[in-house]
Amino acid sequence: MIRGSWSKDGLYVACGSIDKCVYIWDTATRKIVQRLGGHTGTVTQVSMGDGNFMASASNDKTVIVS
Repeated sequence: MIRGSWSKDGLYVACGSIDKCVYIWDTATRKIVQRLGGHTGTVTQVSMGDGNFMASASNDKTVIVS
């Protein structure tokens, strides 16, 4: 199961993917605004936090905070 996260202001949604990346979408334009790599496995969980950071977890057993 892949889980995503909304930004606090509702302007963005982030979601993991089987291609080992996190995608951040602009909810108004419905376009990808950023693609983040770094994992070696499927990204299964994303948390956008308080707006100053984001964490992603993968089935490669790592967590990346950016």
